[in-house]
Amino acid sequence: MMSKQVVSVSLPKSGTRQELLLAARHLVNQLVAEGYALHRGEHFRRNGGVYFELDENAKLTAIAERVAQLEPDARVELATSRTEDDACANCGNIADEPIVTCPACAHREIDPCPHCGNEVPREHYIPVAGTLVVCPKCRTRVRLELSDPLWREDGLLAEPIVHVYRELEESAHV
Repeated sequence: MMSKQVVSVSLPKSGTRQELLLAARHLVNQLVAEGYALHRGEHFRRNGGVYFELDENAKLTAIAERVAQLEPDARVELATSRTEDDACANCGNIADEPIVTCPACAHREIDPCPHCGNEVPREHYIPVAGTLVVCPKCRTRVRLELSDPLWREDGLLAEPIVHVYRELEESAHV
């Protein structure tokens, strides 16, 4: 699926996760009942808030006015939709930006850089060749490798999914 321009509606973190999801679901239901087309349902942002997306980017002003009437604390903006390729492999949540740990299920996708210790989303590493990449924080060459095995014996996804090794370091499964 290609990314596209959408209207993103965000609710700030307030109350429990369940209360936040219910508030977002209520707002979605009201907007859909009024004829707006839902692009993607509720997902957690990295900051703990919730967002959803509408296809109606031509009606940004009308949506912003209506959302302000229904939920004054919500933020409405034109955004580029993230694709299903960006979803958490564990729970399917699509965060609003590349992440290290899923804000919905807390599943860890990638190890911190072994040189600088920074937590860097997989998408931010700079490709060199094959599994060799450069950390964007410390500019050191490291290797990215998938966990082996990828699935644990209990049927759950390994954590983290991607291991980060020093360039010359042997991986655990070589």
